[in-house]
Amino acid sequence: MGNRYRIAVACVLLLCLASFATTASATSMRQSSIVDMLDKAESIVVGKVVALTDGFDKDGFPFTEITLELDEELLNGRDSDRTHVFRQFGLMAPRQMPDGRTNMNVTPEGFPTFAMGEKVVAFLYKAARITGFQTTVGLFQGKFTIQDGQVVNAVSNQGLFKGVSVSGDRLNEVQQKMLQKPSGAVSEDAFLSFLRSAVSERWVDEGVLYDAN
Repeated sequence: MGNRYRIAVACVLLLCLASFATTASATSMRQSSIVDMLDKAESIVVGKVVALTDGFDKDGFPFTEITLELDEELLNGRDSDRTHVFRQFGLMAPRQMPDGRTNMNVTPEGFPTFAMGEKVVAFLYKAARITGFQTTVGLFQGKFTIQDGQVVNAVSNQGLFKGVSVSGDRLNEVQQKMLQKPSGAVSEDAFLSFLRSAVSERWVDEGVLYDAN
């Protein structure tokens, strides 16, 4: 079972990476702009991490399950359900197995990690068809932490607004300044209000919001 298990895990990881349209290496990952994230996200949620568990699914694949208590569902929300639960590939930490071996299939490099109590904005890909695993667009780039009224991802928002433009007179002064920042945390109010308008008015589909790069 050991060899077959390791082969199966390797295969499902490849399937996950392919379905999430990532680059081959997390260290050389292409920067994802806000246009990329809005275009590729199946859902966008805002909430607090209230539960974290890990284990193995019915087919033996390792996962971490994240439960968010929702403040807001910006895209494809479920109004009757105030939580969003998803699983991504990998354990939170190495696991001692009954046969004495240690399972080292932890969350891969480049995937987002979550902490209890943190408030996040998550741009989530569609769940993988075979495993149901799901993660954020651009991997760690698509998970934003909200703290003290500021929003930032794991790469300090590097490339988030690079080359991004909005046609017409749709942005307020704070939002305009936000789009001009090359990196660094941005205002929670400005970021979320920007997202609400971009989603509800379909800015990417309509060509209102675009990436000149």
